[in-house]
Amino acid sequence: MLTRGSIFPLTLLFLLSQLTTTIKPRWRWHRSTEDFYSGTIKVLINMIITPSKTAYLSQRIRKLQCEKHKKNYIDIEIDKLTNSIENTLTGEVFDTEIIQLKHVDSKQLNKKDWAFDWVKEIKDNGKEVYKLTTINNPGIIQGLVSLEYKADHIFMHLIENAKFNKGKSKAYFGVPGNLVAFACKLSFKKGHNGFLAFDAKTALMKHYEQSLGATQFRGLRMIIDSHAAIKLIRQYFKN
Repeated sequence: MLTRGSIFPLTLLFLLSQLTTTIKPRWRWHRSTEDFYSGTIKVLINMIITPSKTAYLSQRIRKLQCEKHKKNYIDIEIDKLTNSIENTLTGEVFDTEIIQLKHVDSKQLNKKDWAFDWVKEIKDNGKEVYKLTTINNPGIIQGLVSLEYKADHIFMHLIENAKFNKGKSKAYFGVPGNLVAFACKLSFKKGHNGFLAFDAKTALMKHYEQSLGATQFRGLRMIIDSHAAIKLIRQYFKN
């Protein structure tokens, strides 16, 4: 028995249009065009769209639709604006550097240590992924950010602390703020006057207003303008 959604109208109509010339002769005994299409549909149901195939196709299409409309919302906590990054136990400040990750650098990332698929971000030619490390220990990644250049601003798709910088027992303060300040600095460098945009989770919009000076643009879209960008850059970068 057919259920709602088990036959996809557009696909069915396409198949009908393609098969009309070959199948119609078999249905000459039908008294009307309506009988012809009714019979053709039965053939398609019985010979092509079996229950197992229908279930598989439905599941696959739902998955593709979810992936297509899936959005990444920034939900990281800006724990503290520091001069660089700060050891949570001793208060010691460490100088940092931010370097772009290329596809050949993917081996530096252990998927188990990250909530997001950063290898996928690196492979995306429309985005650039940057890592934050301390100058004294460049082999350990403190945090990552994924950016995309737009016509008049930079869009921040993802930002994440390293596993050891999450939760109450985190090793360092200031990683997210450092990465956001870098994105703003990059925006100035690209001629976008420091403008940075991102989509935030509703519960954190007020937090980003207070910590980053971001303002709501439309819906969940937030922007950091030139004034707020300069404050962040001066906080983290000497030059």
